[in-house]
Amino acid sequence: MILVCSLTLNIFFIIFKRSNFDEDERSELSWSKRAAKEAEAVAAISCSGHGRAYLDNPLFLEPFWMKNADRSAIMVAGWHRMSYIFNHSGSMSKQLEAQIHHIHDIVGNALTQGKYIIFGTGSTQLINAAIHALSPHNSSSPSIVVPLIPYYPLYKQQTEFFQEVEYKFEEDASLWMNNCSNDDNIIEIVTSPNNPDGKLNRARLQHPNAKAIYDRVYYWPQFTPISAPADDDIMLFSLSKLTGHAGTRFGWAVVKDEIVFTRMNKYLSVNTMGVSHESQLRALHLMKVIIDQAKEGETIFDFGYKTMRNRWEKLNEIVSVSKRFSLQKLESQYCNFFHKIRGPSPAYAWLKCLRKEGEGEGEEEDCYEIMRAANIVGRRGSIYGDEDKEILAREERKRVILNIKIWKTIVVTKKLVPTILLICSLSVNVIVFLKSGRINFDEEKEVVSWSKRAAIEGERVAAMSCSGHGRAYLDSYSLLSLDEEDDDDNEEMSVVCECNTCYTGSQCHTFIPSCPANAQRSAILVSGWHRMSYYFNQTGYMSKQLENGIRNLHDIVGNAVTKEKYIIFGTGSTQLINAAIHALSPSPNNSSSPSLVVPIIPYYLLYKQQTEFFQEVEYKFEEDASLWMKKMNNCSNDDNIIEIVTSPNNPDGKLNRARLQHPNAKAIYDRVYYWPQFTPISTPADDDIMLFSLSKLTVVKDETVFTKMNEYMNMNTVGVSHESQLRTLQLMKVITQGKKEEDEEETMFDFGYKTMKNRWEKLNEIISISKCFSLQELESDQYCNFFHKIRGPSPANILGCRGSNYGAQEKYRGCVFKEI
Repeated sequence: MILVCSLTLNIFFIIFKRSNFDEDERSELSWSKRAAKEAEAVAAISCSGHGRAYLDNPLFLEPFWMKNADRSAIMVAGWHRMSYIFNHSGSMSKQLEAQIHHIHDIVGNALTQGKYIIFGTGSTQLINAAIHALSPHNSSSPSIVVPLIPYYPLYKQQTEFFQEVEYKFEEDASLWMNNCSNDDNIIEIVTSPNNPDGKLNRARLQHPNAKAIYDRVYYWPQFTPISAPADDDIMLFSLSKLTGHAGTRFGWAVVKDEIVFTRMNKYLSVNTMGVSHESQLRALHLMKVIIDQAKEGETIFDFGYKTMRNRWEKLNEIVSVSKRFSLQKLESQYCNFFHKIRGPSPAYAWLKCLRKEGEGEGEEEDCYEIMRAANIVGRRGSIYGDEDKEILAREERKRVILNIKIWKTIVVTKKLVPTILLICSLSVNVIVFLKSGRINFDEEKEVVSWSKRAAIEGERVAAMSCSGHGRAYLDSYSLLSLDEEDDDDNEEMSVVCECNTCYTGSQCHTFIPSCPANAQRSAILVSGWHRMSYYFNQTGYMSKQLENGIRNLHDIVGNAVTKEKYIIFGTGSTQLINAAIHALSPSPNNSSSPSLVVPIIPYYLLYKQQTEFFQEVEYKFEEDASLWMKKMNNCSNDDNIIEIVTSPNNPDGKLNRARLQHPNAKAIYDRVYYWPQFTPISTPADDDIMLFSLSKLTVVKDETVFTKMNEYMNMNTVGVSHESQLRTLQLMKVITQGKKEEDEEETMFDFGYKTMKNRWEKLNEIISISKCFSLQELESDQYCNFFHKIRGPSPANILGCRGSNYGAQEKYRGCVFKEI
């Protein structure tokens, strides 16, 4: 009997092994394997059961995404969407826009058909964009921004912080109901469901010049019953409230009017040049999971509602024990999404403190201090425009998890001897099977589990040739299911093929072999629950690992001194320019006149566009720093001058220095092109404020300036998306490791310099044929400390733009190298 069993098992193992071998061959990973293994290794770290290797503060939807690990993970290749814009569609993914329409249709919480969708770096950025878009530009008086008390405090903080001349904040919409003239332009912010009390508010003001912005970020089934689809003129939504991914910094607005849409779009373009492609990719993938699950069974909305409802019931139970406290009253309502009557499950508890018996009726004057005395920390009611009799408390609860291991004891008796012999025999078969197979225990384990789906998807997309005329991107392919049968024709029709930076030629027909040389090391795999919180653990919105990586990179390249200076991240250097100008400008309360912002002609055109666009009362734009050199003797000590110095300059590539010498003159150095592929690195820059864009950061010497810039970033976008920070960190590791490894064929800087120098030489050759044209003169040979040799020029800019765009005469044209 034992022999028969042994032989039977051998046959089974052989069949099983062959089937698995064939499957492994079909799904064998190549360049994505490294990222997949790294992601699973980090996720497996237990941190003694008291934390996570990557986690900030846990959010209630995190367990849902961990449960759906294989479906929610994404593989991001090192060359994924390196361009500023999507092909022929601006800065927004058309696939993501389609998914947003789809998810609103499924949930039934908003009408989006025939309306415009706008992406923002969280709804935080979209609030100010909408206020800007609704404010008339040529009015003699500013628009009045009014919410209904209690209101989300950011409305007041943000409106007052930016101090734009177009609008001002006034508290409590109810006071304006019968108090408006025909000249008043009023913008009412309606939060529905409301933060903090969860009520479904409607606009209060009925006036010809009154417009409403509806903040609908909590209008999802986990927080409130969906009674009808919202159909407002402007509606704001946020990924953080839909999926829990606050750190992704992604929000969207649904806008009815085309003019408002255009003005909001302009604001976002000037402010941050759109939303990070990593954030859009992750939002697309997470929404796809939600949409797919809506057809299958329990959704994120079921999970979220059960969790929030359970917390609300427990909190009510605790509060009801005492007569000294009360919570906001919310009714059970029919929900069209769940097709049933459901109880309340708000995101926040709005708590009142009542007086003790014998002290008379009414409410306590300071509920915050009463709760604080009991070691319960909330937020004062006055922060929300209300009295301190009320306090906000987030619904959080402590959890105790008991892991119980049950061990069964087997008593060995004589009757069990045959069984033991059989087990031993079968064990020998297993050992023989393993030794004869392909498994080698001396080698590193290559198996991946939940990350495999994302890795396979990433490799399948990267392998699509698009008939040799471009590249398919993951955010184009994500609309397809991995479970669908392979169909070449279907793939070609469903996937959007675009010309990638790794291709050249008018039809993207020539692939640059060196472009994906570091594909294996530059890819990242992002789990569905990666950094869902707004902040990193105890370090604000910036990754300490990335900050260290930035300092290390500058040390290796030798282009900037960062020791004992502060690092600030931004959504591109575009956002950081305005943050720096704001930080250097004295408050209007402390200065009678605005700061003067002056660049050197020719200058990067965004300086003027951005400064004039936002119309802040703290500063104004004045062209040409060289003209101010003659005026410096006539300047008073009350004049505040901010000189923007671009070095290397955009558009002429020159290494500029600050021109103005004055007690109140300060300089912002835009160093985004100060890298070896564009200019010789002669010495590390050591300026007070230096902007860079590869790493999306600013290097700041002064602590006060750092604090003001940091405050600006928080008010504007609540930091930078965690996906962008993760990808930047990974790419920097590739760059810095490549420089150290002797067997590396060439670094990114070698590759970049050769490419740019080749284009510059070809262009010079073409231009030299005619006497009608000339290029800027750059020193032909300069020593570069990074390359340790003399090198020729390789400037970045040559794109057909009028010279007047750069503050120069029309006889000049600024350009950016495309393909030559």
